[in-house]
Parts: sequence; structure tokens; C-alpha cells
Amino acid sequence: MAEGLSINNFLSSLSKRGYQRGNKYFVTFQSIPMTFSSAIRNNGFLRRDFNREFNSRVQSVEVPSLATLTSDISDQSAYAYKHVYGFNISDSLSLRLLSDASNRFYSVFQDWLELTTGTVSAGQIPYRDTLECDLAIIGLDDQERARHGFMVRNAILSSVSNGSFADSEEGAALMSFDIVLNPRSMDRLNSVEAATIFRSNI
Repeated sequence: MAEGLSINNFLSSLSKRGYQRGNKYFVTFQSIPMTFSSAIRNNGFLRRDFNREFNSRVQSVEVPSLATLTSDISDQSAYAYKHVYGFNISDSLSLRLLSDASNRFYSVFQDWLELTTGTVSAGQIPYRDTLECDLAIIGLDDQERARHGFMVRNAILSSVSNGSFADSEEGAALMSFDIVLNPRSMDRLNSVEAATIFRSNI
């Protein structure tokens, strides 16, 4: 085994830098727009109670990926290569939520989507600033301490997919549903910023 891949080096890195478990996280809405607030209220929730229960029902969250924007360029020798001209965040943030018995959580996001698209307002599309939310994703350690995170900003709801019923062993599993948000930007959170958000929401 190469020196750089030795067990001792690996254990040393774990001891020095630690590790992040995939099931140790906290998710919370940091800003809730008017349309989302209306959907929450219409389904019998208070905003703070909804946010707290929302985190407990998030089964998975996929953090948006980052990439450069490139174009193809050919030089005088006819060699083609990529040229960077911008920065891009993937246009989707996916979350899977555990359904409740009355399907109220799903109804919140369905109502938000309908308000977003003008379905319930005779086709009148709201201004974007009444649709956008900020969402914090916090990574926790084994002692439930916030260590880092991401702040997804100016995200709008783009889709809500419900679970499916099935007359089989799989159908006995707990139902869940997926939502997809489209963010405009994303910032990294250091341990202090992540801890401040985490403490203010527990």
C-alpha cells in the first residue's frame, strides 16, 4: 500500500479532522415568503411549529452541486479546449419528507406550488420576491453540535411528487414525498454561523 494511503495516515486524518455522518443533519427554512406562509397557515400550522416539525420529517436532502460554465474554443492549430466564462449552481435542491397521517405536510407544499403558479388566483403569477425562500442545511457531529453547513438562497418551489400506494410488502412502508426547490445561490456556513442558526431553531 502506498504511504499516502496507509492505515496510520487514514486514522491520523480521522483523529485530526473528524468525519461527517450522512444521517447527522438539520434542515430549516430561514426565510419564508408570503405565498409559503399562506400555505402553512391554511393547513393549520404556525410557522415556527411547521419549521420544527419539517426538520423532523426530512428523510434526505441533496445539496446543490457547483460547476463552472464553459464554452468550446479552437485555437489556430485547430485544437479544441474548454474556456471558463462563469460559475453555476445546479438548478435543483431535492428533499424527501415523511408523510403524516392526514397528508397535511404534502398539502402545504401543494398549496405553495399552486400559489406560485397562479393556479388559485386566476392565473396571476406573484412577484418572485413573494415566492423565494432561504433554506439552511447544517451538518452535525455525533454530539449533535453544528459544525458546518450551507445556506441556499432565493429558492422557489418547482415540483412536489407524492408517494404511491401498493398492495405489497413495500406498501407497508412509511410513505414519503419529494419536493424540489430551484435556488439562485448558495453560501457555505462556518461552524459559528451554523451553530447560531442551529441554536435559534431548536
